[in-house]
Amino acid sequence: MHFLIINLHQLVALPLSMAGMLNTEVVHQLRADSESIFSEAIRISKKKHEVREKPQTYGLDHQEVSLTLTGGDMIKAVANIYDDLKLSQIKLWGG
Repeated sequence: MHFLIINLHQLVALPLSMAGMLNTEVVHQLRADSESIFSEAIRISKKKHEVREKPQTYGLDHQEVSLTLTGGDMIKAVANIYDDLKLSQIKLWGG
C-alpha cells in the first residue's frame, strides 16, 4: 500500500497540484484507480498463491494463509489495467 501511495503522490498528485490541475474530480479518479489497482494486485497475489505448493497438513485443519501484496504485484497490477485507469487519460506523462 505504501508503494502505491508514494508513487501516486509523486507521479500524479504532486505534478497535477503544481500545475493547478488537482481538483475534486481528479481526487475521485485517484481513489477509483487506487481501488482498481488494489483489486488487481489482490487477484494477482491470490493466483500466485494458488500455483505454489500447499504444505502438508497431515490431516489437520489448515487455516488459509493471509496474502502478502508485494511491490511486484502492484507493478503487475498497474501494467495489467493501465489502459483502463481513469488517470491514464490525463496524459500526464505524454503517452
